[in-house]
Amino acid sequence: MSEADDFDAFYRARFAPVVRRIHLATGDLTRAEDVVQEAFVRAWQHWSTMRDHDPRAWVEQVAWRLAIDGWRRTERFERILKRHAARPRPAEPASDVEHLDAVLALLRPLSTERRMLLVLIYFDDRSVEEAALTLGIPLGTAKSRLARALASLRNSNFKEGTTS
Repeated sequence: MSEADDFDAFYRARFAPVVRRIHLATGDLTRAEDVVQEAFVRAWQHWSTMRDHDPRAWVEQVAWRLAIDGWRRTERFERILKRHAARPRPAEPASDVEHLDAVLALLRPLSTERRMLLVLIYFDDRSVEEAALTLGIPLGTAKSRLARALASLRNSNFKEGTTS
């Protein structure tokens, strides 16, 4: 298999799952697609040396870092998120997460940091330690954010979601 064919197969297999997780964390499908696409562009630039290692982990790490960098550069994230929620949504890619809109509604009130942590742990099947490493935060901070995020869901959104 040629290098290009190898990369194409990797891209087809991994693009949508990574987009779904970034989308869940950000609530912004367009931004998720952009950062994941950029991660794959960077992977292609290094494909000849990367493909014999773990390109899946590398691409996912780069996508998460790009998403995080974008949030750190702007203080307008909540305003953009609210504006996005009011727009008609484009067709979403096929999802392995049932009821994506309901999950987004549950996660939306959480801070970006807490939302990202929950997605990494519960939708990306990472340990708290791996999530902390991905987000570039201390383990104690990750554990604290996780506890607060879960408490917030238990105390407000989750109860509201179960009564409807």
